[in-house]
Amino acid sequence: MSDSMPHPPHPDELEHVRGLLRALGTEAAPPPVVERLDARLDAELPPRPAFRQRPARPRRFGLLLAAPAAATVLVVAVLDASGSRGGDDSLSTAGAGSAVAAATT
Repeated sequence: MSDSMPHPPHPDELEHVRGLLRALGTEAAPPPVVERLDARLDAELPPRPAFRQRPARPRRFGLLLAAPAAATVLVVAVLDASGSRGGDDSLSTAGAGSAVAAATT
């Protein structure tokens, strides 16, 4: 090892530094110091706007769900009605079954 390279710290030194770091921030500031700091912050910071609560909006979540549900019911009712009036039966399952049977032979 050359002299220009730092040597690793001794474990006792590391533990001493860790203890000093743990102790940081544990001391309570005297009340006059806290008051002076608060006054200084109030003087330096811009004034804060007053908190104003927005008026509550009515909840329209139910209406948002009702519209797609109503549209779905309407589509199902129309499709059901068109099928029960004896619409085009060219795509019936019997026709499909014979087409499958013909394709497999």
